[in-house]
Amino acid sequence: APWKRYHWRVLPQGMKNSPTICQRYAANVLSPVRARLGEAVILHYMDDVLVCTPDNNKLTEALDLTITALQGAGFELQQEKVQRLPPWKYLGLEITNRTIKPQKIQLAHRPETLRELHQLCGQLQWIRPWVGIPPEDLDALFSLLKGGEELDTPKTLIPEAQAALEKVNRLITERQVGRYCPELDFKFIVMGTLPHLQGLIFQWDKDEKDPLLIIEWVFLSHQRPKSITRPQELMAQLIAKARLRLRTLAAYVAGVVSRAEHSVLGQVSNPVIFSLLSKLVHLVSHREQPFFVMHVRSHTDLPGYIAEGNRRADALAAPVQLEGRPSLYQQAVLSHQKFHQNLPGLVRQFHLGRDEAKAIVATCPKCSKINAPSLGNGVNPRGLNSCEVWQTDVTHVPQFGRFKFIHVSVDTFSGAVYASAHTGERAADAKKHLMQAFSFLGIPKMLKTDNGPAYISRVFGNFLRDWGIEHKTGIPYSPTGQAVIERTHQTLKQVLQKQ
Repeated sequence: APWKRYHWRVLPQGMKNSPTICQRYAANVLSPVRARLGEAVILHYMDDVLVCTPDNNKLTEALDLTITALQGAGFELQQEKVQRLPPWKYLGLEITNRTIKPQKIQLAHRPETLRELHQLCGQLQWIRPWVGIPPEDLDALFSLLKGGEELDTPKTLIPEAQAALEKVNRLITERQVGRYCPELDFKFIVMGTLPHLQGLIFQWDKDEKDPLLIIEWVFLSHQRPKSITRPQELMAQLIAKARLRLRTLAAYVAGVVSRAEHSVLGQVSNPVIFSLLSKLVHLVSHREQPFFVMHVRSHTDLPGYIAEGNRRADALAAPVQLEGRPSLYQQAVLSHQKFHQNLPGLVRQFHLGRDEAKAIVATCPKCSKINAPSLGNGVNPRGLNSCEVWQTDVTHVPQFGRFKFIHVSVDTFSGAVYASAHTGERAADAKKHLMQAFSFLGIPKMLKTDNGPAYISRVFGNFLRDWGIEHKTGIPYSPTGQAVIERTHQTLKQVLQKQ
């Protein structure tokens, strides 16, 4: 792609980042060609290259320069695969002068196993944005995927599914999407009847005999996240997906800025865009410091100065009414950097989605290295706030010698853990541990322990009463009553083994 967006991948051959190496090497070869041609658009993905220009004369020049550059870098090209006339086939699509449609694909007319049915539905999901297959036409096929059966389980198409498949084959041959016009605005409309809603991104060209330019169809997920979903929520999901699809065009800005220096601005019909581009060319051409422009996917916590610069730019562009207060997601990131809550703790405390909380934990250098498992909900009493209910117990680590008695306390709400090494497991040792834990985590309202001699002693009970802490003990000889702290023992020992 023209914008450097590489991802960590490992191919089956075992070579890490091999797609990235291929993309980067080809980009270095094609960069001089892009700089020389100016208006030409050269897209490359692995071993496919697409060259686009405003007219045929420039296309011939661009194609010849591209072929020469690739061959000069040691690539071998098969001339019979160079497509100079329409239709052009690229990444499974067939592109003509005005339309885009999927290449002819062979759909399994009678899948015999669940594996073949999965492959068929996967193909249909891939071509839906270009063909516009209505959701109701796929319900009969998707319903056959339900159940936890083996992939080799025999499957037979019911009459409704067979009829739906025949209709899909007909739509594949009849429908197509159009190539977008840069001068026209994108429009979006929601169509269909409940519960089968679908969206359409399109343009309206009054100068054409058929003014409707279908750009892409937008569909909801076949599996609903909730059992009951209101119509307004379904429409909101469609609108959000359409905005996401259109937002991908924002990456075009990175390419514009990189070519703006000392450039001659052509006539632009839109006065607002013309004014912005004029300011851009002036500012870039009269700059005093070097700069580098690339497209960065926002709202990620990936390390590096580029992502950090993007976060600072987002912070400067934040609305004034926020008054500097970070969002819930940013609050969760800052809190996790200090307390290292697990996934359920972040979800409960900051009301985040599981995907957002999972991303915070996964991008934390310490938590990703330790890879500690999340605690389940269980049936143990838990606090509704921090420092409300703690569980405390003692585990043994023989490698510590005399200090092998590890006293551990865990906050059942946030999952925060404090552990300290002592020479015994008497009441005096338990008191020392809790004094240290109070200084780090705060003072809990209730402490839950087992029925060990140290915890049921009068000295320990008086200590908790002096601090105003309610004390509860579990069922004798039942480790499940202390499930949270027992799981914490396991996690702690796993962490120590990795040191």
